[in-house]
Amino acid sequence: MRALDTIWSNDAKRDKIALYLKTEAKAYLPALERASRLIDGFESLLGLELLSTVNWLLAHDRAAADPQVLLEGYQPLVGG
Repeated sequence: MRALDTIWSNDAKRDKIALYLKTEAKAYLPALERASRLIDGFESLLGLELLSTVNWLLAHDRAAADPQVLLEGYQPLVGG
């Protein structure tokens, strides 16, 4: 798998997972739907890494107050 390859689910297990979510894990379904909407378009290894890095920088490096902090925090990871 390459960094830009889309991550796909196992279709053979999709029905079993859907049933589990509707029965035993019903309480978690809203959170999973929200997460699914959040990562829409970022379903590659690189996309998920980008989302998690930006989230970490926003939470830990004052990037929300200063967008330049976000750019500087992500810069060492580019091309690495």
